[in-house]
Amino acid sequence: WSIVRRVLQEYGRKHFWGYVFGTLFMLMVAVTTALSAWIISDVVDQVFVDRDIAEVTALVAAIFVISIARGISLYGSSVIMTRIGNAIRSDMQMRVFGHMLNLGVNYFDRTPSSDLIAAMTQRANSPGNTLKTVLTAFGRDVLSLVGLVTVMVIQSPSMSFIVLVIGPIAVIGVRQLVKRIRNASKGELEGMTGIIAATQETAQGVRVVKAFNRFAGESGKF
Repeated sequence: WSIVRRVLQEYGRKHFWGYVFGTLFMLMVAVTTALSAWIISDVVDQVFVDRDIAEVTALVAAIFVISIARGISLYGSSVIMTRIGNAIRSDMQMRVFGHMLNLGVNYFDRTPSSDLIAAMTQRANSPGNTLKTVLTAFGRDVLSLVGLVTVMVIQSPSMSFIVLVIGPIAVIGVRQLVKRIRNASKGELEGMTGIIAATQETAQGVRVVKAFNRFAGESGKF
């Protein structure tokens, strides 16, 4: 949360209107998702029970309009949030590069170049990606969940009660899954840094490797 708060403080005003329009698109996604769930019962009733051609035609037209609106909203929110994330990543990379230029020579002597490359690529992407994930989760997914739960409660209170009782148990499992994903992401970053380091060292010292026949040792390091 500290990363999200800091990124919002630094870039929130700069990309204010982008966040506003992105949130509006995500709100439209939530509304159209809820409407899609709401209209399903009417479709089933009209197709299999009443068999009213006029009503079925109207429902098909409504589903078409809802689907088009949902697709436009998904595309709009994705494009806006991706553009904001790319702008933040570009700014972070420029700031990291400028900071590295001001560091002393001793820092470069004791820091592997693979760490510097990882800082310019993977780590510079983290703030923008984290903010995009959080805003998407809270702006689109949470609103969609609220809309779907509202439709479920209105149309089937008994089924809603069962789901709302089981839901908290599922949340515990999701939290454990999120922790595992976080650890896996950290391991992926460390592994990528190691791959870059091994590849760079082998490329720079390939003559020494070939001269002393160190293929097995280098393969073991990789």
